[in-house]
Amino acid sequence: MRRPRDDLARIEDFLSVQRPQVRRPAEGALRRPFVDPAAAYRGQLWDWDAYFTLIALRPHLPDGGLVRDCVMNFLDHQRADGSIPFVIPTDLAQSPPGRAADSPLNSAKPVLAQMALLAGDQVRDWAAQAVPGLRRHVEHWERTQRHPSGLFVWRSHRGSGADNHPGVYGRPLNATIGIDLNCLMVAEYRALARLHDLAGDQRCGADCALRADGLAELVRRDLWDPVARDFCHADALTRTPAGVRQEADWAVPLRYRSWVGFYALWAGVATTGQAAAMVAACDLFCDFGIRTLSPREPLYNLAATANPSNWQGPVWVVANYIAFAGLRGYGFAVPARRILDGTLALLAGDLERTGTLHEYYDPDTGEGITGAGFLNWNLLATTMHQMGDSP
Repeated sequence: MRRPRDDLARIEDFLSVQRPQVRRPAEGALRRPFVDPAAAYRGQLWDWDAYFTLIALRPHLPDGGLVRDCVMNFLDHQRADGSIPFVIPTDLAQSPPGRAADSPLNSAKPVLAQMALLAGDQVRDWAAQAVPGLRRHVEHWERTQRHPSGLFVWRSHRGSGADNHPGVYGRPLNATIGIDLNCLMVAEYRALARLHDLAGDQRCGADCALRADGLAELVRRDLWDPVARDFCHADALTRTPAGVRQEADWAVPLRYRSWVGFYALWAGVATTGQAAAMVAACDLFCDFGIRTLSPREPLYNLAATANPSNWQGPVWVVANYIAFAGLRGYGFAVPARRILDGTLALLAGDLERTGTLHEYYDPDTGEGITGAGFLNWNLLATTMHQMGDSP
């Protein structure tokens, strides 16, 4: 029988050696130090990868300098329209093309203001330097990716994070209102409000706070599916036909039971009633955390894929973390603890079998599916333990 404390000790021993490798010195197009996911992603700075990795590294970054460097690396590559690449390699010859009007690429996910706040009190020293670019990035999302409903749409699956989520992958451009995207934007508005305050601009800070509250209300109203009892993506393509009397003013849910609904708990957007209904209906739990898609879905599979990576069933530690943090925030201690213990068992078991960690995992066996040597947000396992043991 596995013992969580033994699993934690094994993981800590491994990470104590591996953590320094995550911090890379300035190189090529990245003029400042940055965090590196390792494995096949060596020499690349990714948006949400860096954010969640820096959450895990916070206890080991007392001066906040690496946080500042990562944020400024992104801002160094901000384009004239305010967009920012979601991945920046040291060698720009490997970079995806720029974001033209017909580009399928999303801008960097709205996590950069949240990333800046990970610097703690030190962010006061450079908030005024970073805020204009961070605000321009959010304004780019507002200008190009906001649906008439007020909610935000993914440009495509490219840079959306959960690459092949069936509600996004393979659909036309600008076709999906993302529950994950909108919850990230709520959190980004809140972070930007705090940064404006630190930079001495309380008026803009108050405006960002109001935008966060307004968007959260839209998420609760339009992205909650009472039939599925889950937060879902929605179809952005609904239009009122010509020559008719009824306005088609509703959001059609893209009803897939998947991990992205937990973003509404992670961001504190769900009502307590919605959270309770969602947890009661959830069939994603497994011995190693949560599956990224329900096994009852026809598209459920555990294939080893890349471009896109597979989020149609395998366990990802970042999904475990978001679900764990959201459940814990709403007081669901038992399922949160189940995810924590499952994550520790997952990674410790991988170390026992292979001596390394993987990118994503089989939810039935705990075996790594692909990406041997992947570090990145796998470091969150120890963060989850610290959160789980705190009062």
